[in-house]
Amino acid sequence: MFNRFQLKLIMLFFMLLDHIASFIPNTPLWFHYLGRLVAPTFFFLLIDGYFHTRNKYNYAKRLFVASGIMASGNILITTIFPSGITNGDVNIYLVGVMITAAVLLSTYIAYKAPSKNMFRIIFCGVIMLLAPIIFSIIFTDVRGVKNNIFLSMAFSIVLLNFIEIRDKENNNPLTSLSIMIILFLSLFTEGSILGPILTFIFYYFRDKKLSLVLFYSIFSLLFIGSDFSYNGLFIENIQWMMIFSIPFFFSYNGKKGSDLKYLFYAFYPIHIWILYIIGFFIKR
Repeated sequence: MFNRFQLKLIMLFFMLLDHIASFIPNTPLWFHYLGRLVAPTFFFLLIDGYFHTRNKYNYAKRLFVASGIMASGNILITTIFPSGITNGDVNIYLVGVMITAAVLLSTYIAYKAPSKNMFRIIFCGVIMLLAPIIFSIIFTDVRGVKNNIFLSMAFSIVLLNFIEIRDKENNNPLTSLSIMIILFLSLFTEGSILGPILTFIFYYFRDKKLSLVLFYSIFSLLFIGSDFSYNGLFIENIQWMMIFSIPFFFSYNGKKGSDLKYLFYAFYPIHIWILYIIGFFIKR
């Protein structure tokens, strides 16, 4: 049985291998297999943390701030080390710095947002979401760092906040609309459809283990599609392998463990940026 800290350490190791395979050429494909276990396990712990946190608003706010730092760092590093062909008519450095500054400003606004001002941090989250999209539209042939699971997690926590508000207010139309908007925005984050569906599964079936396993397994196996060949199962559509996260869900003993909650916030962006830069020079 593992506590929260131990489980996170295991997933951080799997994450490292997965991202090594993403950024460094000629690495084993099975590194990606282990990586399929990471996001579901972190979302499992995210929802568990939602039930235990003293301040759910600050929980979301902290994730949005982390997302802003990640987004600004991604754009800045992509600007300095652009993979691909840049648009010669547009100064990538000028645009990159301007967009980075806009994201940093939105991050500061989110950080300074007064207590319970959920719409302000959502607005900042939208800027964090749009910034890399705008950068990609301007520089269509530039490939850079796009990872930012923090934003997917932040929207998931906001989603749960609005769901609980809606339930208390007997389906207030404005709150229901807010939920739909958050769901829509989530689709454009790194987690895409995975984020909200995992959030719903882990939230609604938290105390119903059999239902959790059933719905999680069905969702995982949907990624197989119709291609049951070796190439389809083990090369093209490997997301179904997230089904093997289930033993880790049940190995969690519910205890916190070491109090190093900012380890993930620091390790996630730093190791991605380092691996991207290493890969950039290897591929040159």
